[in-house]
Amino acid sequence: KGYYSSALDYHEKSFQISLDLGDSTGMANSNLFAAIIHEYRLDYETAIHYYVEALRIYEAQGKKINIGVALLNMGDLHYEMEEFDKALLQYRRGLKEFLEVNDLRRTGLSYNKIGTIHSAWENYDSALFYYEKCKVFYDSIGNNSGIAHLNINMGNFYKNTGKPDQAMRHYEKAIEAFR
Repeated sequence: KGYYSSALDYHEKSFQISLDLGDSTGMANSNLFAAIIHEYRLDYETAIHYYVEALRIYEAQGKKINIGVALLNMGDLHYEMEEFDKALLQYRRGLKEFLEVNDLRRTGLSYNKIGTIHSAWENYDSALFYYEKCKVFYDSIGNNSGIAHLNINMGNFYKNTGKPDQAMRHYEKAIEAFR
């Protein structure tokens, strides 16, 4: 817990230096990191504030990848809070940004996260659809870490739909991808 306080102290210093230098990207990045720290501390209201501030700066700069990353992080926060509608909205907005700049890794990640929302809603056909879209992107770039995480999600999907053998196959694929 003490590490979070130290991290927030560094955020304040970093933000001030960026402000003094007129470095808006540094200010946005500092806000993004502060949001993550507050999220870890379960201070969701403050985390949202910092995410919104970071997003506002990134949007003013037109930095699509940074916008998308901030949106995915905001989506993750809403997911943790079980606000799945809000999480899905942020994931879709992030996906749009990544598609526009042809960021294949983060496009795949967005599809994986959207699939996870549908799985949480027990909308399994849609979940599988998005997991398969994710797989196409991850396979195309050889993203082993992403493939591993996708297989964990797919294993959970098959476990939740009463298909333990298929679940086990995906868990084994995840282990292989992590190696």
